[in-house]
Amino acid sequence: MIVMAVAPNDDIVKNSGQNHLLISHMSVGAGKFSTFDDNYRHFGACKTQTIITLPPGLYKLTSQFANGAHKLDGAPMSASIRITLK
Repeated sequence: MIVMAVAPNDDIVKNSGQNHLLISHMSVGAGKFSTFDDNYRHFGACKTQTIITLPPGLYKLTSQFANGAHKLDGAPMSASIRITLK
């Protein structure tokens, strides 16, 4: 099991970083940097939860971990669910 600590943006410490929520995006490969848009939410202030509002429809939500520089850890550090909002 891999254990990661939640840390703020810009803190580049081994085994730490923050979550990114991808809305209807595939997970991003290891070593790539995250984008910034409405469908790619950053939790850089050590946030571990949020409320999002989406219109009705089918969605794939992916949580993906990245280091303090937003360099993603790839598929092994991501998990996805599919939801339907009515």
